[in-house]
Amino acid sequence: MAFSVTRPGGLCDNNSKEAVTLMGRIVFRGSASNPDDKFKNGFTPRNARDEIKIQPGGQMIGGVSTSKDLGTALRYAASYNGWVYVIYLEKGIDVLEYILDKANSLFASGKWKDGVSNAATQAEIAAVEIPGTSVIAGRQCRINGEIAEMYGKIARNWTCVVPATEALQGCAWLDTSITVPKEYTKYPAAS
Repeated sequence: MAFSVTRPGGLCDNNSKEAVTLMGRIVFRGSASNPDDKFKNGFTPRNARDEIKIQPGGQMIGGVSTSKDLGTALRYAASYNGWVYVIYLEKGIDVLEYILDKANSLFASGKWKDGVSNAATQAEIAAVEIPGTSVIAGRQCRINGEIAEMYGKIARNWTCVVPATEALQGCAWLDTSITVPKEYTKYPAAS
């Protein structure tokens, strides 16, 4: 069974229709797109869908993928010589938490447990969409030898509409010299 998120009513589980919402948090997204576009248009799903489905293997179908881990987004952005964006996300699904919940339920099948490793690697937060006014800032990324790094000046979105504390925190995340290995670290499979 997959998890489903429907628009515009929020995030709902197929079985219970109860809200499963993360309220207000900083997330990151790597993209090849430039800041002028993202500050104006935000991020929308590649395929027009009105729902997000989370598969037992940890893959998300529909929606916009973000990460609660800067390193994950940085690595992705650097692989395209793109940008890493810091975003204030009002609603989203923590994919790992969802899969852990399913894997630990009384009626869980092994297929949910198999998704834990993939979900842990990505630290993914699934969003239905991200308006441009929620994109705080961006910074260019590149591969430099065996590392992925941010470089250049921070591009700030002066039209973002987020709480001031989160906007400052988001810019502080990008105003660092964080580097990560260019390859993803594999987590051991759940047993």
